Amino acid sequence: MPTRCFDGRVAGNQETWADKLADVGTNDETVIVPLSIFCEEHSGDVIKAYCVNHSTPLCTLCATLSHRKCDDVITIEKAAPGIKKSQKTTELSTELKETSKQLSDLIRNRKNHLTDFEIEAEAILTKVNTIKTNSVRHLNKIEVQIKDKISKSKKEAVLKLS
Repeated sequence: MPTRCFDGRVAGNQETWADKLADVGTNDETVIVPLSIFCEEHSGDVIKAYCVNHSTPLCTLCATLSHRKCDDVITIEKAAPGIKKSQKTTELSTELKETSKQLSDLIRNRKNHLTDFEIEAEAILTKVNTIKTNSVRHLNKIEVQIKDKISKSKKEAVLKLS
């Protein structure tokens, strides 16, 4: 008997029992199988069979005691090949690709809006600075004009008094 890791892998083998379980296509219908390698009732026993009648993975004890009257109990190895070809897997893959594309579009859209916002904010700050500079320049001209008028008025007043 080969040595197995705690997760069901045969030592040196990359594929796990969990890799072989998901949506199993049998008899033209898709059934969902939990992605667990150990029996839910007998936690120490590894899943070895699958009851198509109840859509349940089974350990040896479950298969012989609880599902002995079921018509369609198959080995996990027989149930596993239909996973990638099942309609549900194909639909899920398509849905995941569409969702991924939508998320990518949303992220790109958000980045574009953020860039646009940053550009607009910079333009507003530049415009405010330009208005401030022009206002200060204009106020300085007015100040010079007022100082000139006061200076002229002072000289005229001094001349009249002298």
